[in-house]
Amino acid sequence: MIADSSFLVSLFLPEDMNHENAKKEYTKYDEYLLIPVCVLEETVNVLIYKRGFDFSLRVSDELLQNERIIVYYPDEDEILETIELMNKTKKKMSMIDYEVAYFAVQKKEALLCFDKQILSLVKLLNRKA
Repeated sequence: MIADSSFLVSLFLPEDMNHENAKKEYTKYDEYLLIPVCVLEETVNVLIYKRGFDFSLRVSDELLQNERIIVYYPDEDEILETIELMNKTKKKMSMIDYEVAYFAVQKKEALLCFDKQILSLVKLLNRKA
């Protein structure tokens, strides 16, 4: 399983409209959860703005200490392949979103995500594969 920041933010913010869905999905699986390092950074940044510095640090500590969580660091080739994907599709999305889609397809992992653009790109890439 790969997690996107849209999922992680929803998981940790009870007021988020997808919070209940995120909790349900997270507890449904007992396997590892792969979080690309850029997603961890993006999640912490969003939580700083939504809930403050202390809250975001508590969340990052909780994620980093959780045995189910694997923080994934892409290598140079994966970054170059993500950029190549950006050049091919030219969708107006962040590089982080492209990385999430790329990893989900390349690693053949299920994706925990509420971002419609990422889900749409993953669907498109899976059709081409």
